[in-house]
Amino acid sequence: MKNLFTLFIVLWNATSLSAREVPLVSNIFDRENISLNGKWNYVVDPLENGYYDYRLMPLKNGFFKNQKPQNPQELIEYNLDASPLMNIPSDWNTQNDQLFFYEGTVWFKKDFEVQKESGKRYVLYFGAANYDTKVYVNGSKAGEHVGGYTPFNFDVTEQITSGANFVVVKVDNKHHRDNVPTVNMDWWNYGGITRDVILSVLPETYIEYYNIQLLKGVQQQITGWVKLNHAIAGQQITVEIPELKIKQELTTDVEGKASLSAKAKPVLWSPENPKLYQVLVKHNNEQITDEIGFRTIGTKGKQILLKTSITVRD
Repeated sequence: MKNLFTLFIVLWNATSLSAREVPLVSNIFDRENISLNGKWNYVVDPLENGYYDYRLMPLKNGFFKNQKPQNPQELIEYNLDASPLMNIPSDWNTQNDQLFFYEGTVWFKKDFEVQKESGKRYVLYFGAANYDTKVYVNGSKAGEHVGGYTPFNFDVTEQITSGANFVVVKVDNKHHRDNVPTVNMDWWNYGGITRDVILSVLPETYIEYYNIQLLKGVQQQITGWVKLNHAIAGQQITVEIPELKIKQELTTDVEGKASLSAKAKPVLWSPENPKLYQVLVKHNNEQITDEIGFRTIGTKGKQILLKTSITVRD
């Protein structure tokens, strides 16, 4: 029993140190970020030789390892460093005529520098990629995501090193009978990393998500909540809407979540008058700035207050 318990602890520690997909960081563009947009190397791999062996089992040393020959006798049948360059974010269809109708796997690689700081979390964010995406940082798998129009991010703190780093991404845009998109579809089948790629530098405990809105059915009551990435009670969070003279000091519960409720008379957002209010959310030394609009929608002459907010960025 003691040996089994020891094995469990070892496995748990190994898992806790691995990269993992984490809940999407809210308003990530207002954080401390390192942009990974720009020129990426790419390799077209229609037979997926860089991922599967001859038995169609995933390789242990595929293209994601970004290997370099250690001696003249060592055979490495790819070279990501010497491969062509492509602008990211973008689709591959319009950047290379030979890929205009291509469906399959393309590998992308980006080198970047980081001065790693203790007490920070490093989250790798992708705005979108079509469709099946597998992400590797310094040869270690960060995670995978399926879906061409949704953002996703991974905590890669343990994979990042201080100095030179690289990320390799396998993107596959093949459509399948049982998937979305299926074999019959009415839109162009783009492939590639089609939205921003960001390495976000966050505090160890950071503001993971927040939501501020009108209370349903009450036009003069603003409600909402703020959630930290860790379930820690007793943390102080400040929410301000200066134009509405709202400033509240909130305290997190055991789930790391704090609730907001304040009386106000906001000007409602409409297409004719798209009024937005600056919102400040603070926790320790972290501050996020956002712009939020409050609105109603009329249905058959009746005003229904939506539990929603409008967030914009340049």
